[in-house]
Amino acid sequence: MGKKKDFSRPKAGLGYVGLGFELIIPILIGVFIGQKLDGAEPDFPLWTLLLSLLGIVVGFYSFFKEIQRIQKRSEENDEDDNK
Repeated sequence: MGKKKDFSRPKAGLGYVGLGFELIIPILIGVFIGQKLDGAEPDFPLWTLLLSLLGIVVGFYSFFKEIQRIQKRSEENDEDDNK
């Protein structure tokens, strides 16, 4: 009848499941540490701002590196399927 589905390899979309965590975890860590450091000086949250910005940079860097890794793996799998 029809073509059998191949369940031996996870779908390429499953690689994207953890990307939200790759982005948000460094930001939350930066905010948490910044709030702890700013605890003594609540008037201006300098550390919270700086460390949350650092968390954003680290999060996006990690996010894009993971996207590149997933795309490379997907391209390699497509090449293997074409052989």
